[in-house]
Amino acid sequence: MKNLLLIVFCVVLTTTAVFAKPRPYKGYYYVPYDDQRMHFGLTPQEAEQRLVRWINNPSVSLRFIGVGTIYRDKLENRTSWPVYDPTSPPGRGLSYLFEDNLGKLYIVAIVPIEMWEYRDVEADRTPYDPQDPSAWLPSEQRDAVARQFIAARVPNFLEGEHQRGWTGAVYRLYQGLGHNRYISVSVHPTLGVVESCKWYDPGEPIGLNTTPSLSREQAVQVALAYAYQLEAGVVNAEIRNPPVLGIFSDELGITRLMWWMIIDSAVAATPGNDLRTARRLIIGIDAHTGDVVDFDRFVSSSAVKSKVASPSKKPSKPKLRFEPIQAYFEGSSLRLATLPPLRVGKTAYVWVGWLKLPLYEKARVSIAYASGAIQIDYNGQRWLARVGSNLLSRDGISRRLSAPVLNIRGRVYLPAEALEVIAGMKMRADDYTLYISR
Repeated sequence: MKNLLLIVFCVVLTTTAVFAKPRPYKGYYYVPYDDQRMHFGLTPQEAEQRLVRWINNPSVSLRFIGVGTIYRDKLENRTSWPVYDPTSPPGRGLSYLFEDNLGKLYIVAIVPIEMWEYRDVEADRTPYDPQDPSAWLPSEQRDAVARQFIAARVPNFLEGEHQRGWTGAVYRLYQGLGHNRYISVSVHPTLGVVESCKWYDPGEPIGLNTTPSLSREQAVQVALAYAYQLEAGVVNAEIRNPPVLGIFSDELGITRLMWWMIIDSAVAATPGNDLRTARRLIIGIDAHTGDVVDFDRFVSSSAVKSKVASPSKKPSKPKLRFEPIQAYFEGSSLRLATLPPLRVGKTAYVWVGWLKLPLYEKARVSIAYASGAIQIDYNGQRWLARVGSNLLSRDGISRRLSAPVLNIRGRVYLPAEALEVIAGMKMRADDYTLYISR
Protein backbone atom coordinates (compact mmCIF):
# COMPACT_ATOMS: atom_id res chain seq x y z
CA MET A 1 0.00 0.00 0.00
CA LYS A 2 2.83 2.38 0.89
CA ASN A 3 4.55 1.62 -2.43
CA LEU A 4 1.31 2.34 -4.28
CA LEU A 5 0.91 5.68 -2.51
CA LEU A 6 4.53 6.55 -3.31
CA ILE A 7 4.00 5.78 -7.00
CA VAL A 8 0.83 7.90 -7.10
CA PHE A 9 2.64 10.77 -5.33
CA CYS A 10 5.52 10.64 -7.85
CA VAL A 11 3.09 10.63 -10.79
CA VAL A 12 1.31 13.68 -9.38
CA LEU A 13 4.61 15.52 -8.92
CA THR A 14 5.74 14.67 -12.45
CA THR A 15 2.43 15.72 -13.98
CA THR A 16 2.48 18.98 -12.05
CA ALA A 17 6.02 19.74 -13.24
CA VAL A 18 5.24 19.03 -16.90
CA PHE A 19 1.85 20.77 -16.97
CA ALA A 20 2.48 23.81 -14.77
CA LYS A 21 -0.67 25.89 -14.52
CA PRO A 22 -0.32 29.33 -16.19
CA ARG A 23 -0.64 32.27 -13.82
CA PRO A 24 -1.91 35.75 -14.78
CA TYR A 25 0.39 38.75 -14.38
CA LYS A 26 -0.29 42.29 -15.61
CA GLY A 27 -1.98 41.26 -18.85
CA TYR A 28 0.18 38.17 -19.48
CA TYR A 29 0.22 34.53 -18.47
CA TYR A 30 3.38 32.83 -17.28
CA VAL A 31 4.76 29.59 -15.93
CA PRO A 32 7.91 29.18 -13.81
CA TYR A 33 11.10 28.52 -15.74
CA ASP A 34 12.08 24.84 -15.63
CA ASP A 35 15.70 24.26 -16.62
CA GLN A 36 15.13 20.50 -16.75
CA ARG A 37 12.54 20.73 -19.52
CA MET A 38 13.06 24.14 -21.12
CA HIS A 39 16.16 24.23 -23.28
CA PHE A 40 15.71 27.54 -25.04
CA GLY A 41 18.46 28.96 -27.24
CA LEU A 42 18.37 32.09 -25.05
CA THR A 43 18.64 31.52 -21.30
CA PRO A 44 17.04 33.78 -18.65
CA GLN A 45 20.54 34.78 -17.51
CA GLU A 46 21.50 35.85 -21.04
CA ALA A 47 18.24 37.77 -21.42
CA GLU A 48 18.84 39.57 -18.13
CA GLN A 49 22.38 40.50 -19.15
CA ARG A 50 21.04 42.01 -22.36
CA LEU A 51 18.47 44.03 -20.43
CA VAL A 52 21.04 45.28 -17.88
CA ARG A 53 23.25 46.61 -20.70
CA TRP A 54 20.27 48.25 -22.38
CA ILE A 55 18.81 49.83 -19.21
CA ASN A 56 22.25 51.30 -18.54
CA ASN A 57 21.36 52.29 -14.96
CA PRO A 58 23.00 50.52 -11.98
CA SER A 59 20.22 51.68 -9.64
CA VAL A 60 17.66 49.59 -11.55
CA SER A 61 17.45 45.94 -10.53
CA LEU A 62 15.49 43.16 -12.22
CA ARG A 63 13.33 40.31 -10.93
CA PHE A 64 12.73 37.31 -13.20
CA ILE A 65 9.07 36.27 -13.26
CA GLY A 66 8.93 33.35 -15.71
CA VAL A 67 8.12 32.27 -19.27
CA GLY A 68 5.10 34.19 -20.49
CA THR A 69 2.81 35.16 -23.35
CA ILE A 70 -0.55 36.83 -23.84
CA TYR A 71 -2.00 33.47 -24.91
CA ARG A 72 -2.79 31.14 -22.03
CA ASP A 73 -3.17 28.10 -24.29
CA LYS A 74 0.46 28.41 -25.46
CA LEU A 75 1.54 27.49 -21.93
CA GLU A 76 -0.99 24.80 -21.09
CA ASN A 77 -0.34 21.05 -21.18
CA ARG A 78 3.06 21.30 -22.84
CA THR A 79 5.30 18.27 -23.01
CA SER A 80 7.98 19.99 -25.12
CA TRP A 81 9.27 23.50 -25.77
CA PRO A 82 10.87 25.06 -28.85
CA VAL A 83 14.43 26.36 -29.04
CA TYR A 84 13.22 29.77 -30.24
CA ASP A 85 9.79 31.28 -30.83
CA PRO A 86 10.33 33.79 -33.65
CA THR A 87 6.88 35.36 -33.56
CA SER A 88 6.46 39.09 -33.18
CA PRO A 89 5.87 41.26 -31.19
CA PRO A 90 7.28 40.15 -27.81
CA GLY A 91 4.60 38.53 -25.68
CA ARG A 92 2.78 37.06 -28.66
CA GLY A 93 5.31 34.25 -28.77
CA LEU A 94 7.03 32.66 -25.80
CA SER A 95 8.94 35.35 -23.89
CA TYR A 96 10.75 35.96 -20.63
CA LEU A 97 8.99 38.31 -18.20
CA PHE A 98 11.06 40.59 -15.97
CA GLU A 99 10.04 43.39 -13.62
CA ASP A 100 12.34 46.09 -12.27
CA ASN A 101 12.35 47.69 -8.82
CA LEU A 102 10.32 50.61 -10.20
CA GLY A 103 7.48 48.34 -11.27
CA LYS A 104 8.24 48.50 -15.00
CA LEU A 105 7.73 45.33 -17.04
CA TYR A 106 10.12 43.88 -19.66
CA ILE A 107 8.94 41.24 -22.15
CA VAL A 108 11.94 39.62 -23.84
CA ALA A 109 11.28 37.48 -26.92
CA ILE A 110 13.08 34.13 -26.85
CA VAL A 111 15.00 34.63 -30.09
CA PRO A 112 18.70 35.05 -31.05
CA ILE A 113 18.43 38.80 -31.68
CA GLU A 114 17.62 41.53 -29.18
CA MET A 115 13.85 41.99 -29.22
CA TRP A 116 11.83 43.14 -26.25
CA GLU A 117 9.19 45.53 -25.01
CA TYR A 118 9.31 47.88 -22.02
CA ARG A 119 5.96 48.67 -20.40
CA ASP A 120 4.83 51.04 -17.69
CA VAL A 121 1.58 49.19 -17.02
CA GLU A 122 0.23 51.86 -14.65
CA ALA A 123 0.75 54.65 -17.18
CA ASP A 124 -0.54 52.48 -20.01
CA ARG A 125 -3.80 51.93 -18.11
CA THR A 126 -4.28 55.61 -17.22
CA PRO A 127 -7.18 56.80 -19.42
CA TYR A 128 -7.20 59.89 -21.61
CA ASP A 129 -9.63 61.24 -24.19
CA PRO A 130 -8.30 60.51 -27.69
CA GLN A 131 -10.95 62.88 -29.11
CA ASP A 132 -9.71 65.85 -27.09
CA PRO A 133 -6.06 66.58 -27.95
CA SER A 134 -6.39 69.98 -26.29
CA ALA A 135 -5.75 68.23 -22.97
CA TRP A 136 -2.57 66.61 -24.27
CA LEU A 137 0.92 67.83 -23.60
CA PRO A 138 2.61 69.60 -26.53
CA SER A 139 4.11 67.22 -29.09
CA GLU A 140 7.51 68.89 -28.66
CA GLN A 141 7.46 68.04 -24.94
CA ARG A 142 6.47 64.43 -25.60
CA ASP A 143 9.15 64.12 -28.26
CA ALA A 144 11.77 65.42 -25.82
CA VAL A 145 10.71 62.77 -23.28
CA ALA A 146 11.08 60.06 -25.93
CA ARG A 147 14.50 61.32 -27.00
CA GLN A 148 15.72 61.47 -23.42
CA PHE A 149 14.50 57.90 -22.84
CA ILE A 150 16.37 56.65 -25.93
CA ALA A 151 19.56 58.58 -25.17
CA ALA A 152 19.71 57.15 -21.64
CA ARG A 153 19.63 53.56 -22.93
CA VAL A 154 21.25 53.58 -26.37
CA PRO A 155 23.22 56.86 -26.44
CA ASN A 156 24.45 56.55 -30.03
CA PHE A 157 21.21 55.45 -31.64
CA LEU A 158 20.04 58.96 -32.57
CA GLU A 159 23.47 59.90 -33.87
CA GLY A 160 24.61 59.22 -37.41
CA GLU A 161 22.32 57.74 -40.04
CA HIS A 162 18.74 57.16 -38.94
CA GLN A 163 15.23 57.87 -40.13
CA ARG A 164 11.76 58.07 -38.65
CA GLY A 165 9.08 55.65 -39.79
CA TRP A 166 5.45 56.59 -40.26
CA THR A 167 4.59 54.93 -36.92
CA GLY A 168 7.09 57.13 -35.05
CA ALA A 169 9.74 54.42 -34.79
CA VAL A 170 13.36 55.44 -35.33
CA TYR A 171 15.27 53.19 -37.76
CA ARG A 172 19.01 52.94 -38.13
CA LEU A 173 20.40 53.07 -41.66
CA TYR A 174 23.25 50.89 -42.87
CA GLN A 175 25.41 52.31 -45.65
CA GLY A 176 22.53 54.60 -46.56
CA LEU A 177 19.95 51.80 -46.82
CA GLY A 178 16.88 51.31 -44.67
CA HIS A 179 17.17 48.47 -42.15
CA ASN A 180 14.52 47.14 -39.74
CA ARG A 181 16.73 47.84 -36.73
CA TYR A 182 14.65 50.22 -34.68
CA ILE A 183 13.36 51.62 -31.40
CA SER A 184 9.79 52.81 -30.93
CA VAL A 185 8.77 54.90 -27.91
CA SER A 186 5.22 55.79 -26.90
CA VAL A 187 4.73 58.70 -24.47
CA HIS A 188 1.44 59.02 -22.58
CA PRO A 189 -0.31 62.14 -23.96
CA THR A 190 -1.30 63.62 -20.58
CA LEU A 191 1.15 62.10 -18.09
CA GLY A 192 4.22 62.83 -20.17
CA VAL A 193 5.95 59.55 -19.25
CA VAL A 194 7.01 56.67 -21.47
CA GLU A 195 4.24 54.08 -21.37
CA SER A 196 5.88 51.58 -23.73
CA CYS A 197 8.99 51.05 -25.82
CA LYS A 198 9.74 48.41 -28.47
CA TRP A 199 13.36 47.48 -29.16
CA TYR A 200 14.37 45.41 -32.22
CA ASP A 201 18.09 45.00 -32.81
CA PRO A 202 19.43 42.22 -35.06
CA GLY A 203 22.79 44.00 -35.10
CA GLU A 204 24.49 45.73 -37.98
CA PRO A 205 24.55 43.53 -41.11
CA ILE A 206 28.35 43.65 -41.31
CA GLY A 207 29.61 41.67 -44.28
CA LEU A 208 26.36 41.95 -46.26
CA ASN A 209 27.01 42.95 -49.86
CA THR A 210 24.85 46.06 -50.27
CA THR A 211 25.41 46.27 -54.03
CA PRO A 212 22.49 44.40 -55.62
CA SER A 213 23.20 41.65 -58.12
CA LEU A 214 19.74 42.19 -59.62
CA SER A 215 19.05 45.57 -61.14
CA ARG A 216 15.81 47.37 -60.41
CA GLU A 217 14.49 46.39 -63.85
CA GLN A 218 15.39 42.72 -63.36
CA ALA A 219 13.64 42.70 -59.98
CA VAL A 220 10.52 44.17 -61.59
CA GLN A 221 10.46 41.39 -64.21
CA VAL A 222 10.81 38.73 -61.51
CA ALA A 223 7.96 40.30 -59.53
CA LEU A 224 5.65 40.57 -62.55
CA ALA A 225 6.30 36.97 -63.59
CA TYR A 226 5.52 35.90 -60.02
CA ALA A 227 2.29 37.90 -59.95
CA TYR A 228 1.07 36.39 -63.24
CA GLN A 229 1.48 32.81 -62.08
CA LEU A 230 -0.24 33.29 -58.70
CA GLU A 231 -3.74 32.55 -59.98
CA ALA A 232 -5.58 31.87 -63.21
CA GLY A 233 -7.13 34.80 -65.05
CA VAL A 234 -4.54 37.51 -64.34
CA VAL A 235 -4.93 39.87 -67.30
CA ASN A 236 -2.73 42.71 -66.09
CA ALA A 237 -0.05 43.37 -63.50
CA GLU A 238 1.73 46.67 -62.94
CA ILE A 239 4.25 48.04 -60.49
CA ARG A 240 2.50 50.71 -58.44
CA ASN A 241 5.60 52.40 -57.02
CA PRO A 242 9.32 52.46 -57.85
CA PRO A 243 10.99 49.44 -56.17
CA VAL A 244 12.82 50.29 -52.95
CA LEU A 245 16.14 48.69 -51.94
CA GLY A 246 16.57 47.92 -48.26
CA ILE A 247 17.81 45.41 -45.69
CA PHE A 248 15.57 42.97 -43.87
CA SER A 249 16.63 41.00 -40.77
CA ASP A 250 14.21 38.53 -39.23
CA GLU A 251 13.79 37.34 -35.64
CA LEU A 252 16.24 34.47 -36.18
CA GLY A 253 18.93 36.85 -37.39
CA ILE A 254 18.70 35.93 -41.09
CA THR A 255 19.49 39.03 -43.15
CA ARG A 256 18.91 39.79 -46.83
CA LEU A 257 19.28 42.70 -49.22
CA MET A 258 15.81 43.13 -50.70
CA TRP A 259 13.90 44.90 -53.43
CA TRP A 260 10.37 45.77 -52.23
CA MET A 261 7.52 46.79 -54.48
CA ILE A 262 3.73 47.04 -54.61
CA ILE A 263 1.95 45.37 -57.51
CA ASP A 264 -1.57 46.10 -58.72
CA SER A 265 -3.08 43.27 -60.74
CA ALA A 266 -6.42 42.62 -62.38
CA VAL A 267 -7.99 39.16 -62.48
CA ALA A 268 -10.80 38.32 -64.92
CA ALA A 269 -13.81 36.57 -63.42
CA THR A 270 -14.34 34.69 -66.69
CA PRO A 271 -12.67 35.00 -70.12
CA GLY A 272 -14.08 37.99 -72.03
CA ASN A 273 -15.86 39.38 -68.95
CA ASP A 274 -15.33 43.04 -68.06
CA LEU A 275 -15.66 42.27 -64.36
CA ARG A 276 -12.21 42.37 -62.80
CA THR A 277 -10.95 41.70 -59.31
CA ALA A 278 -8.34 44.32 -58.46
CA ARG A 279 -5.53 42.95 -56.27
CA ARG A 280 -2.82 44.79 -54.43
CA LEU A 281 0.26 42.79 -53.42
CA ILE A 282 3.49 43.61 -51.62
CA ILE A 283 6.44 41.56 -52.83
CA GLY A 284 10.02 41.44 -51.52
CA ILE A 285 12.76 39.98 -53.72
CA ASP A 286 16.27 39.00 -52.67
CA ALA A 287 18.50 41.46 -54.52
CA HIS A 288 21.22 38.82 -54.96
CA THR A 289 19.43 35.52 -55.64
CA GLY A 290 16.13 36.70 -57.15
CA ASP A 291 14.17 34.60 -54.63
CA VAL A 292 10.74 35.96 -53.73
CA VAL A 293 11.12 36.04 -49.96
CA ASP A 294 8.57 38.48 -48.55
CA PHE A 295 4.97 38.43 -49.65
CA ASP A 296 1.84 40.11 -48.27
CA ARG A 297 -1.06 38.36 -49.92
CA PHE A 298 -3.79 40.60 -51.29
CA VAL A 299 -3.27 43.72 -49.21
CA SER A 300 -6.53 44.84 -50.77
CA SER A 301 -8.98 43.21 -53.15
CA SER A 302 -12.11 44.62 -54.80
CA ALA A 303 -14.35 43.88 -57.78
CA VAL A 304 -14.55 46.54 -60.50
CA LYS A 305 -15.88 46.76 -64.07
CA SER A 306 -13.20 47.91 -66.45
CA LYS A 307 -11.30 47.05 -69.58
CA VAL A 308 -7.68 46.62 -68.61
CA ALA A 309 -5.03 46.44 -71.27
CA SER A 310 -2.37 43.78 -70.82
CA PRO A 311 1.26 44.90 -70.71
CA SER A 312 3.19 44.63 -73.95
CA LYS A 313 5.64 42.15 -72.35
CA LYS A 314 3.22 39.80 -70.63
CA PRO A 315 5.11 36.71 -69.36
CA SER A 316 4.37 33.40 -71.02
CA LYS A 317 1.94 30.99 -69.38
CA PRO A 318 3.67 29.37 -66.38
CA LYS A 319 4.42 25.64 -66.54
CA LEU A 320 3.71 25.26 -62.81
CA ARG A 321 1.26 27.36 -60.84
CA PHE A 322 2.09 27.90 -57.19
CA GLU A 323 1.32 30.48 -54.55
CA PRO A 324 2.94 31.44 -51.25
CA ILE A 325 1.03 30.70 -48.06
CA GLN A 326 1.40 32.06 -44.55
CA ALA A 327 3.31 30.07 -41.94
CA TYR A 328 2.04 29.87 -38.36
CA PHE A 329 4.37 28.62 -35.63
CA GLU A 330 2.97 27.69 -32.24
CA GLY A 331 -0.28 29.42 -33.18
CA SER A 332 1.25 32.76 -34.29
CA SER A 333 2.22 34.04 -37.72
CA LEU A 334 5.85 34.03 -38.88
CA ARG A 335 7.60 36.55 -41.06
CA LEU A 336 11.05 35.18 -41.79
CA ALA A 337 13.74 36.15 -44.28
CA THR A 338 13.56 32.72 -45.84
CA LEU A 339 11.52 31.30 -48.71
CA PRO A 340 7.84 31.08 -47.77
CA PRO A 341 5.86 27.84 -47.89
CA LEU A 342 3.99 27.27 -51.15
CA ARG A 343 0.77 25.62 -52.14
CA VAL A 344 0.93 23.62 -55.38
CA GLY A 345 -2.46 22.19 -56.21
CA LYS A 346 -3.76 20.86 -52.90
CA THR A 347 -0.32 20.20 -51.38
CA ALA A 348 1.68 22.46 -49.06
CA TYR A 349 5.40 22.57 -49.84
CA VAL A 350 8.34 23.84 -47.79
CA TRP A 351 11.79 24.83 -49.04
CA VAL A 352 14.32 22.21 -47.94
CA GLY A 353 16.33 24.94 -46.17
CA TRP A 354 13.62 25.12 -43.49
CA LEU A 355 15.26 22.05 -41.94
CA LYS A 356 18.11 24.33 -40.82
CA LEU A 357 15.87 26.75 -38.91
CA PRO A 358 16.33 26.42 -35.12
CA LEU A 359 12.67 26.10 -34.24
CA TYR A 360 12.37 22.97 -32.10
CA GLU A 361 16.02 22.01 -31.99
CA LYS A 362 19.45 23.18 -33.10
CA ALA A 363 19.94 20.27 -35.45
CA ARG A 364 23.10 19.21 -37.24
CA VAL A 365 22.00 19.59 -40.84
CA SER A 366 23.73 19.38 -44.19
CA ILE A 367 21.99 19.31 -47.55
CA ALA A 368 23.59 18.25 -50.85
CA TYR A 369 21.96 18.48 -54.27
CA ALA A 370 23.20 17.16 -57.59
CA SER A 371 21.42 16.19 -60.82
CA GLY A 372 18.01 16.07 -59.17
CA ALA A 373 19.16 13.93 -56.19
CA ILE A 374 18.92 15.36 -52.67
CA GLN A 375 20.88 14.08 -49.69
CA ILE A 376 19.81 15.36 -46.27
CA ASP A 377 21.88 14.60 -43.16
CA TYR A 378 19.78 15.45 -40.11
CA ASN A 379 21.18 14.74 -36.65
CA GLY A 380 23.20 11.78 -37.89
CA GLN A 381 20.46 10.28 -40.06
CA ARG A 382 20.78 10.33 -43.85
CA TRP A 383 17.69 10.83 -45.97
CA LEU A 384 17.58 10.53 -49.76
CA ALA A 385 15.05 12.01 -52.17
CA ARG A 386 14.85 12.95 -55.85
CA VAL A 387 13.08 15.75 -57.69
CA GLY A 388 9.97 14.36 -59.37
CA SER A 389 9.76 11.38 -57.01
CA ASN A 390 7.55 10.98 -53.95
CA LEU A 391 9.88 8.52 -52.24
CA LEU A 392 11.82 9.50 -49.12
CA SER A 393 14.42 6.93 -48.07
CA ARG A 394 16.60 6.17 -45.05
CA ASP A 395 18.79 3.11 -44.50
CA GLY A 396 17.39 1.52 -47.65
CA ILE A 397 13.78 1.80 -46.45
CA SER A 398 11.53 4.09 -48.50
CA ARG A 399 8.46 6.00 -47.43
CA ARG A 400 5.96 7.21 -50.02
CA LEU A 401 4.95 10.86 -49.68
CA SER A 402 1.60 12.13 -50.88
CA ALA A 403 3.26 14.35 -53.53
CA PRO A 404 6.61 14.48 -55.33
CA VAL A 405 9.63 16.61 -54.49
CA LEU A 406 9.70 19.69 -56.74
CA ASN A 407 12.26 22.10 -58.15
CA ILE A 408 10.59 25.52 -58.19
CA ARG A 409 12.55 28.42 -59.63
CA GLY A 410 15.82 26.62 -58.91
CA ARG A 411 14.97 25.73 -55.29
CA VAL A 412 14.14 22.26 -53.90
CA TYR A 413 10.76 22.04 -52.18
CA LEU A 414 9.57 19.10 -50.08
CA PRO A 415 5.96 18.25 -49.32
CA ALA A 416 5.39 19.62 -45.80
CA GLU A 417 4.81 16.11 -44.48
CA ALA A 418 8.49 15.34 -45.21
CA LEU A 419 9.47 17.66 -42.34
CA GLU A 420 7.24 15.60 -40.07
CA VAL A 421 9.17 12.48 -41.04
CA ILE A 422 12.66 14.01 -40.92
CA ALA A 423 12.40 16.52 -38.06
CA GLY A 424 9.37 15.39 -36.08
CA MET A 425 7.45 18.63 -36.63
CA LYS A 426 3.69 18.52 -37.08
CA MET A 427 2.51 20.13 -40.32
CA ARG A 428 -1.12 20.99 -41.03
CA ALA A 429 -2.21 23.14 -43.95
CA ASP A 430 -5.31 24.74 -45.39
CA ASP A 431 -5.60 26.79 -48.58
CA TYR A 432 -3.70 29.80 -47.25
CA THR A 433 -1.80 28.74 -44.13
CA LEU A 434 0.74 26.16 -42.95
CA TYR A 435 0.52 25.45 -39.22
CA ILE A 436 3.70 24.21 -37.52
CA SER A 437 3.71 22.63 -34.06
CA ARG A 438 5.07 19.67 -32.15
